[in-house]
Amino acid sequence: MKKPVIVAITGASGAIYGARIIGRLFEAGIQAHLILSDNGKKLVEHELGFVPDVENIIEYCSKTLKTP
Repeated sequence: MKKPVIVAITGASGAIYGARIIGRLFEAGIQAHLILSDNGKKLVEHELGFVPDVENIIEYCSKTLKTP
């Protein structure tokens, strides 16, 4: 049984890496949980170009599966 993974995005740069990790975990059938700090939400909006709500995050992470 695969254990769930928690991914946290804080105010540090690199939101794309968190999104890609979540996408790859989904692809591997591993349950993923995302924690966003207040600054992490601002970072996602600034670096990835969308307001991070559940639907937008799932859509974005799914799209990262299509990129190498």
